[in-house]
Amino acid sequence: MGIEYSSLDPFVKVTLAGESKETTVLIGSTTPLWNQDLDFSILIPPGEIQDIQSWVESQSFFFELFDFNSHGIVSHTELLATGSIPLSQVLYSTKKTVMINLLMNTSMDVFEANKPVYLEILIEDLTAEKWSWAKVRDKYTYPEEGDEINIFINKTF
Repeated sequence: MGIEYSSLDPFVKVTLAGESKETTVLIGSTTPLWNQDLDFSILIPPGEIQDIQSWVESQSFFFELFDFNSHGIVSHTELLATGSIPLSQVLYSTKKTVMINLLMNTSMDVFEANKPVYLEILIEDLTAEKWSWAKVRDKYTYPEEGDEINIFINKTF
């Protein structure tokens, strides 16, 4: 049983460092546009600067595109596509738009053959200047244990 492209009710789940957030479901949308903010506050783990850099380089944002289906009181979701972007790539600049090529769930026949699906996101690092990633990376100043990295994501699809 496949999903009809004309009847998608999409939403995106974003996960970073064990924290997940979801966009709203857009009913009946084949060209969804979420003008929605998802904020992530990540606790910097304790350790030396090298440990923190290693941790940051091991983290990625994971994106999952779902189709929401509701039948009366019963609802379920179907995974359509996935993608990711390394956290370090996000933190190298304070604001940028990123296009993520999503990998389609091969068991789904949702989108036109050979037509790539992209998730366009605006990422902004809202970390206070004194703890900006560039300074952590260049070792000019050291974040203290328990400090946070704040990241804002605005998604379109």
